Amino acid sequence: MASEPLVTSAPAVTTSTVPEPTDWGRLTPMVVDQLRLAVRPFTGSLDDHTWSFWHERTTNVLAGLLPGASSPVLLSAVKAVLDPAICKEVDRARITTWSSFVQHMEAHYAQDRWTNYYLAGIQAKSLFKGKTVDEAAALAQEAAWHLGGTQFWVVKILEVLLGQFAGDLKHAPNHIWQVYALSYGQLDCHVRAIVREAKAGQDRVRVLQQFAAPAPGFSKPAVKPSRVPEPVPEVAPVATDESKAKARRRSREARLKGRIEALERLLQDKDTAGKAAADQGAAYSLITGTAAKRLGLHINHRKRPQLRPYWGKAHLNILGTARARFCTAESSYKRWIEVVVADAPLAVELLVGRHQLDQLHLDLCEVPVASPDRLPKQPTLLPDRLPKQPTSSPNLATSGSKALVPVAQKIIAVPLGLPATFFTKIEPAQDPVYLREDALYPAADRASVAQRVTIQASLEAWRPKLLDTLMSGVTALREYPSGCPPPCMLKPITPPFKDDAELLFVPQAPRSLADQRFMEQYVATRLHYGIDEPGTANANVPVYSIPKPNTDARRVILDDSLGSSVNMRRVGIALPRMTQVRIFVRDALFITSMDLASYFTAIRIAPEHRDFWTFDGGACGRVRTTRLVQGNSQSPAIAHALLMHLFEELPSLRGKLLGYIDNIYLK
Repeated sequence: MASEPLVTSAPAVTTSTVPEPTDWGRLTPMVVDQLRLAVRPFTGSLDDHTWSFWHERTTNVLAGLLPGASSPVLLSAVKAVLDPAICKEVDRARITTWSSFVQHMEAHYAQDRWTNYYLAGIQAKSLFKGKTVDEAAALAQEAAWHLGGTQFWVVKILEVLLGQFAGDLKHAPNHIWQVYALSYGQLDCHVRAIVREAKAGQDRVRVLQQFAAPAPGFSKPAVKPSRVPEPVPEVAPVATDESKAKARRRSREARLKGRIEALERLLQDKDTAGKAAADQGAAYSLITGTAAKRLGLHINHRKRPQLRPYWGKAHLNILGTARARFCTAESSYKRWIEVVVADAPLAVELLVGRHQLDQLHLDLCEVPVASPDRLPKQPTLLPDRLPKQPTSSPNLATSGSKALVPVAQKIIAVPLGLPATFFTKIEPAQDPVYLREDALYPAADRASVAQRVTIQASLEAWRPKLLDTLMSGVTALREYPSGCPPPCMLKPITPPFKDDAELLFVPQAPRSLADQRFMEQYVATRLHYGIDEPGTANANVPVYSIPKPNTDARRVILDDSLGSSVNMRRVGIALPRMTQVRIFVRDALFITSMDLASYFTAIRIAPEHRDFWTFDGGACGRVRTTRLVQGNSQSPAIAHALLMHLFEELPSLRGKLLGYIDNIYLK
C-alpha cells in the first residue's frame, strides 16, 4: 500500500517569514522607551555627568538594544535621550553620521569644563552651597575624580565639605575633622562617615525644634496654673476601648507639655544673675608628657600644633597629639577628646578645653580676681623717634591784614639708608662670643683647598699658582658645613625696626615626615655652631624646607614676610645701575664671578632683638636664630650695604670690583 503524504492545517514555513539581520537594528518605540529607562538624558550641565561618562554608558546600552545598527539609527537613538537644546545644536550643525556627532560633542563638552568648574568651586568654597548632604557627598567624589585623585585635592575637597556642614557636625567625633592624611582610596569611607554624622546632627536639631514648639491644640499660658489633684472617684467606671484611647492621648499630651515647661524653665534659669560667671576657657586640651605616658596614650608626633603660652612667657615644647576617653565626677557623660601633649612642668597634668567642656555639659567656676598690688605693672613706652604732629590747628589772624600764618610741615617720607655706625669692627680678643664660635671651625689646609678647586683642563698649569695665591690668606680660610658659615668680625647689628615693633606669633603649618627629619638634623647642626640658640619668647616664625631640583638636598626657608611688613623699616638698596655695569664691562678682558655662600648667615644680630625670629626646632625644642634671616625683606639691603662697606676698605681694587647683594664680580 502506497503511503500518502501527511497533510496539516499549519501554513508552510518560508524564508520570507524569518527576520532579516537588518531588522534587529531597527529603531522602534519600544527600544526608545527602554533606552530612556536605562540612560538619563544628557543635559551638559556641570552638576551632571560628563560627556565621556555618558557616552560610554549609552554606547554599552545601545550595543545590547540595537546590535549591528547603522550610523543613522544610532544617531537617531541618541537624539531621543539628549536635551532638546543640544538636539537643536546638532541639527543646526547638519550632523548625519555617528563619528561626526562624537567629534562635535567632544569639542563642545570637553572634560576640561568639568575640571575647571570643580576647581573654581573648591577655591571659592562654593561647590556644595545649596546642596543636601547626599548631593554634596556625590559631588565630592566626582570632584576628586576630575581633579586627579591626589591627596592635596582630597584634603581640599573634604575641608570645603566640612566647612559647608559645620553646623550639623558640632557633636561629631574628632576623627571626622582629621583629613590631612587621607588618600583617594579613603575618600569614600570618610565621606560616608560625614554624611552619617551630618544627618544625625540634622535629626538632633529637628527633635529639639519639635520639643520646643507647643503641641497642637495647646497654647502657652500666661500664668502657669497650680496643679490641684483631681478627686478620686469612689467607684471607677468600666474602662472601654474608647476611654483607654482617650487616656493614652491625654497622657502623651501631658508628657509633651511637661517637657515644654522644663525647657522654658531651663531657658529662664540660663539668664538668671545667680549663675557663676563662666570663662571662655582654653582653645585646646592639654596634657603633660608624663601623664600621657603613665596613661599609655598613643602620641601622634606628626601633628604638633604651636600653642601660645598658658602661664608666663615660656613656650611649651609640644610632643604631639593624642586621643583619650574622658569622664569626670561632675558630669555623667563620657567623650573622646583630643589632647595636645606638652613636655613641660605645668601646674596641672590635664587642662580641658572649652569645646570639650561643652560636650560634657560643664561650666567653669568664677575665679578670684587678683589684688591691684599684685597686678603686673604696665611696661614703660619708649618715646617716638619721629616728631609729633600738632593736635590743634594754629590760630588764624582775625585782622584785615593778610598776615601769613605758619603751618607745620607734614612728614611725607622717612629717610632711607642705614646709619654710619651700623657696621662696627671688633677686636677678636675683646669679644669672647666671637672667639668661641670662630674656634669651632678648623683652618683649611692645602689638601682640602685643592680638593675643592675645579679648573679647566686648558688652564691646569695654573693650578699651583692659584693654590699658592689662595694659601696666602690661609689664616682667613675656614672649613664649615653647608649653611653654617663662621661669624663676621663685626659687632652684632641692630635691625632697622619700627618704633612700635612687637613680637608676632604666626602659626606653623604641618610638616611632612621628610621635612621633620631634615629640620631636626639642620637645627642640631646650627645649635652646635652657635647660629641658633634656645628661645622661649612668645613669638613664632614659620620655617620649612623644600627639595632642591636635581639633587637630594633641601633648602630651608624662614618665612618672615609678615614680620617684614609689620615690624621692619624700609631702608632701601642701592644696586648697580645699567650705566655702571656698562662702564664696568667695557674694558674687561675677562670677568670672574663669586657667589658668597650663606653670606646672610655670617652677620650676627644683637641678643636683645633675637626673640623676633623664634621658631619651632622639632625635637630640639623652641630655638631662635642669632644671625641675619634670609626670609626678611630688609636682609638683602643689609647684606648689600655690608658688601659696599667692605669694598671701601680696598682702594687698590676700586673700579675692578662690582657687588650685587651676595655676588662679587672681579675683572
